[in-house]
Amino acid sequence: MFNLFKKKNKYPPFKVLGDYAHKDFYFVRCASWMWMNHEHIVVWDPINPLRHITFDPWPQMIFLCATGEKTVSEYVTYVAEQGIFDGGVPDKLDETILNELQGLLGLKIVELCTKRKRPDVEFDIALEKL
Repeated sequence: MFNLFKKKNKYPPFKVLGDYAHKDFYFVRCASWMWMNHEHIVVWDPINPLRHITFDPWPQMIFLCATGEKTVSEYVTYVAEQGIFDGGVPDKLDETILNELQGLLGLKIVELCTKRKRPDVEFDIALEKL
């Protein structure tokens, strides 16, 4: 009877996430960025400021959500709960998100933190002009 109100997960067990050493870390932007148009952003490479980075939808979504307010694990669950997938949550959603996050970490435009941390002011909001 008490299970009537218990929320049932409608997503896979996320084994790759379970094994990820930094699943309880927060992720935060650490690069300047701006909107190119109503759909796409451009990010300034912090290592080479003359280089601009554009993204496919997945890494862009992760970058924009890198506000330091969710852990990696919380973010994967958040995406799974959004109901944006036709046919249910993909079995490899966690693996896809972690691979894209690793790419952003490798570019040094996102960093992991053990505590909540807002992006620095210059990385928190989009720049208005080039």
